[in-house]
Amino acid sequence: ARRAMSAAPRRRAAGLLSSFYGEGAEGIDELNIDAEHFDAHKYVSSLLQYKSLEELVARGNAMVSEIKSLDSDMQMLVYENYSKFISATDTIQQMKERVDGMAGSMSALEDNFGYVSRASESVSASFSARRAELERLNAVKRDLNKLQFLLELPARLQRCVNA
Repeated sequence: ARRAMSAAPRRRAAGLLSSFYGEGAEGIDELNIDAEHFDAHKYVSSLLQYKSLEELVARGNAMVSEIKSLDSDMQMLVYENYSKFISATDTIQQMKERVDGMAGSMSALEDNFGYVSRASESVSASFSARRAELERLNAVKRDLNKLQFLLELPARLQRCVNA
């Protein structure tokens, strides 16, 4: 029985390696429980033909142990992935709630930008008219300053001559 236990994992490893590297006969793939083209009927027939009762019982026990181990691994994977799925679902729900809240804020922000834009245009138009008036008044002031200088020029010249 001990020899059958050590031979089975070796055959399994050899089958995995040969299937990975693409080597080996097609018949081996059909008898390899981990191979893609595994044939359960041929495998059982081969076991019944070449194994003793003790080896069959040992192989059966080994398979039961493997099945329990694989079942446990599968349950663990399902549990881990279920937790991740629930977490992802919660995250998506939170994102949806935030986006829904942002839609209202974005609409209000868009309205505010429209208001600011209209106010800016109004202020700009108002300043444009005043700017033109200020430029005109500034030109008049420059002209008045020149006239003031010209009006004061004779008195300055007289003071300079008298001095």
